Amino acid sequence: MGIPVSIVSLVLVYGFVGVFVNAVAPGDKERWLIRHKRGVDYFDPDDPYFGHPFDVVAAIRSGLDALQRELGVMWASYVQMSEPGGHKKRILREIYESEFNESTVRNLKIRLTFLHGSTTYLLARQEVNLSREWDQIPHIVRRASLGPYGRDDSYTTTEYRYEPGGLLAARYRKLDRQHKGLLARKEFFNESVKLALDGLVVPTIEWAKETLGRVGSKNTLGEVVKLHADEDSVRLAIPECAKALLPIAESLRRSAQPPVVDETAQKMDDDLARELEDLDAEFALKSVQASARIGLAVKALAPGAASEPLTEDTDAGITAAPSSYVRFGTIDSSTPAIAPFLNRAGWFISGDSTTRAELISQVLLRTILQVPTEALKIRSFDPMFSGVLGLLAPLGGVSATTYAEPQHDSDALRQLLGEVTSEVSAVSTVLGGRGMSSVIELWEADGSPSWPLTLLVVLSYPSGIDVGLQDTLVRLAQSGPSRGMMLVVDHDTEITPPRGVDPADLMRHMVTFKATEHGWQCSRLPDQILAAYDEALPWPARQALVQLVVRRAGPQGPKLVRLQELVAGLTANPWSDQSVDAVEAIIGTHADGRATAATLALRSENPPQSNLLLGGAVGQGKSNLLLAMIYALALRYSPDELEMLLIDFKHGLEFQRLGPDENGRNWLPHASVVCLESDKVLGLEILKHVRDELTARADLFLRARVNSFTSYRKSTGQTLPRLLLVIDEFQVLFDGNDDVTAEAVSLVEKLARQGRAYGIHLILSSQTLSGISALAVKAESIFAQFATRLSFKNTAEESQTILGRGNAAASDLTRPGEVVINRDYGRPSANETVLTGLVEPDFADEVQRQLWALDVRRREPVVFLGQNFAPWPIQHDGFVADTAYLGRPLSVGGGLAGFDFRSDTSQAVGVIGTGQAEATAVLVAMIATLTAKWSPGDAVVVLDGRSPQSRGDAVLAECLQQARARDLTVNVRTDADITDYLVSIVGSPPPQCATLVVALHLQRIDSLSDTKPFDPENPYGEMVSGAGALRELVGRGSISGTHVIGWWPNVAAMQEALGYDSAGMRRFVLARAAQEDVRQVAGLSAPKSVASPRVMVVDPDRDDGTGSGVTTVIPFDPWDPHRA
Repeated sequence: MGIPVSIVSLVLVYGFVGVFVNAVAPGDKERWLIRHKRGVDYFDPDDPYFGHPFDVVAAIRSGLDALQRELGVMWASYVQMSEPGGHKKRILREIYESEFNESTVRNLKIRLTFLHGSTTYLLARQEVNLSREWDQIPHIVRRASLGPYGRDDSYTTTEYRYEPGGLLAARYRKLDRQHKGLLARKEFFNESVKLALDGLVVPTIEWAKETLGRVGSKNTLGEVVKLHADEDSVRLAIPECAKALLPIAESLRRSAQPPVVDETAQKMDDDLARELEDLDAEFALKSVQASARIGLAVKALAPGAASEPLTEDTDAGITAAPSSYVRFGTIDSSTPAIAPFLNRAGWFISGDSTTRAELISQVLLRTILQVPTEALKIRSFDPMFSGVLGLLAPLGGVSATTYAEPQHDSDALRQLLGEVTSEVSAVSTVLGGRGMSSVIELWEADGSPSWPLTLLVVLSYPSGIDVGLQDTLVRLAQSGPSRGMMLVVDHDTEITPPRGVDPADLMRHMVTFKATEHGWQCSRLPDQILAAYDEALPWPARQALVQLVVRRAGPQGPKLVRLQELVAGLTANPWSDQSVDAVEAIIGTHADGRATAATLALRSENPPQSNLLLGGAVGQGKSNLLLAMIYALALRYSPDELEMLLIDFKHGLEFQRLGPDENGRNWLPHASVVCLESDKVLGLEILKHVRDELTARADLFLRARVNSFTSYRKSTGQTLPRLLLVIDEFQVLFDGNDDVTAEAVSLVEKLARQGRAYGIHLILSSQTLSGISALAVKAESIFAQFATRLSFKNTAEESQTILGRGNAAASDLTRPGEVVINRDYGRPSANETVLTGLVEPDFADEVQRQLWALDVRRREPVVFLGQNFAPWPIQHDGFVADTAYLGRPLSVGGGLAGFDFRSDTSQAVGVIGTGQAEATAVLVAMIATLTAKWSPGDAVVVLDGRSPQSRGDAVLAECLQQARARDLTVNVRTDADITDYLVSIVGSPPPQCATLVVALHLQRIDSLSDTKPFDPENPYGEMVSGAGALRELVGRGSISGTHVIGWWPNVAAMQEALGYDSAGMRRFVLARAAQEDVRQVAGLSAPKSVASPRVMVVDPDRDDGTGSGVTTVIPFDPWDPHRA
């Protein structure tokens, strides 16, 4: 009849057939003494399942798993059940051949119940007949006057001697053995059927052996099936038999005759020996047949690499659909042990770490040998950095979607599970729409892998798992396999699960494996059946198999082209186009095999495509695409045609290359701002700058009587560059619900809606748009202005967020650098798939050198490099005399921040705060720039009131040494010398040279407030103090050419040295000052103190129009080699 294709249950293959072949030894053959020599033979000698144990039961229990119906035939044959009317073979054939569904399972249960009742009826009738025959024995016994025959209940021929009447004793013995056999069969049958109807596994071999071992007669069943009785008789007969059995047996035991018993026992022993001899040959034949059937079933379920022993020569063959079963060990040393996996179930693996890792490695190798790399995703969580999956790293070079580096922390796993859950949801929608139940079914219908399979490997479970993650894993284990998501859990039993995390919740939805001393204990096998471990695969063989898969994968579609090749013509002839109508950039090639280049355009009209939205997961190519656009545009249009403001809120290094190099040269001429800064305030300042430019252009167009950028250029012939604002990770700007965020959202909306008419364009890039609360109201209004949308590989949910509702095309991308472009507001039919050009660093550097050399303006961009100090200007020619510069303002306008020192009152500057690095940077910058144009002989006096441990500032010492090198007089005073110096200048004539006094923490000098006679020879004359002299210098020193810069940790310390009015001090630098000090110095409406390395400059002489005179400044880098 052959092996049916639907034989798909590994568990019962090994749990019953495997045990039958291997566990039933010749010494157990008494269980086969069911076949009878007399009466009706209910075996079909041609039945291939004759003699095989157990299993109408399993057929009913697993109707959806067709192998159990084969075992059902075997069990029925073994027990020799017979349906009245002689329909056994027909029923068994139906069980064997029919496809199982709810209807057939229900019908079979009904028929099994009927069969149970019929057989119970026959067994009860046999008891009635036996009891009738036994009823005659006592009368015969009494007539024979038989005596006792033994000392216990055994019936051996060596331990007992019987009295006359042995013929009756032999007859009793025969009946007794028949009755025991009947009871044993009845018990066996009832228990098996009960288990079957309850949907449980059939009894184990050991239980069967124990039960059937009590069977002594080979004729009982043949006699049973000949008997008939109605139901009422059965109910009456059973208790009567039970009541009569014990007294009859006791009576007969006293009336046995040893010689007859011996003769009968010997005859039965001889019969048993002959029967066993016949069974030997029959048993061997059936074992070979069953073993052959198992081998055929395994090959049908798990062909090729799914079940063959792994070697470096294992075939990496691809079939229409991979095997749903995968090998995990061996049964009987040669038969592969297989379990459901792909598209069927996840695996939960426990045991020692080495054995677990070996099984995980082998199942992954067997998977990649069967599944095309473009249709497979392997994701992992490795909190203990075990590196188990490092073997598969070469697959990442084939496709980043096939293999991604493991995640190591809970937050990363949470994000990963979110992506996987979104993919499961997306495939559920696809399967439901096509009326299919699994991804493999989808593959078979399409004839190709139309949706990728995902393997999620969780190592060292439950490390790093919390309740939320556990719940997600349980849902994926339960619902993921049919949707193409298989979970492999590496269970480390030495790790205690956190509260609320129960591994059993996960295990009940997975195939479990437990490593024991002798092999794998699998939840699909009976507990007593172990699968032997496969031999560990040598590392070179593993590497060879992975490389085989890499070679088999070959080129994954069109290769990623270099941008250098795409823009070769522009490199040879740069700045050859105008931006009157639009700006257009070559960014890659079409992924559908067309040889044409793919371009992106930004235009104000015909049709309007003024802004661009870009999304994609980490590492898929967003930054490379932004650079490709920037360089392609820069090569095509001159800085007079296109100006760029470039912001990267994620502190990336990609945009940093667009600024000056280490020699202050070779920046991208088109870039006016290069910002690698996560400061939302700075982002807002840049948006304000662009808004101001929009307002200025509106006034310009109004005067020219035009209403658009294109019409202005064409009608006036004037040069006006288009303005391109690029913001990478723009969602940072909208994080939170504060006033800065609200204003930023409002400005982005204004620029997106109105910018196109004035030649202003936005490119916004982000990993995700989900969860940006500030966009909850404005999102639709803003993104309605973004006709062009691009998305690299992403989840189905994020793809729809970026491209548009119902457009999940980005989730189907398989190669890095591959991007979906939609120029029609996300309409799915407008999708294009493009491979972006790779921007190589050497090419980028060469382009910048070439374009910088062409630019005659030499307009250096404003550069903000994250949380760094500001770079010094390359040239110092712009420093104005008598001005102390300290850094660059945190604004787009550029320029330098500083203080003018005029010959007037209240010119001193006070540095307030505990920011050591910021204060030192400010002091060094002000000393260096204020004295840069001084003449030899001019003086710098440092009054250092700090403790000896706080002195020795290397950068300040170097600054003073440079002043000495310019022939300036440098005088450093400490402790009591400070007071002596201050007192000495009281009443002295003004110095004939410019002097800078730098006062550091003078509140620590106790003698500062001590008074001394102005005239040492007149102790009763005018008294003076160091504090008084300092106040005089602060208030009026600049009139005589002596300027003062002081540093105090807080306002109270400054007032201690200068008095409550601070001697008229009105210009300050706040370096990490307390908010109370900020308000006292800058007013109650002053902003909060800024983070390092930023300072707040308070200068009423440089009021920006707000009345506060407060500016945020980035101090110059004190270690910059270009320092003044």
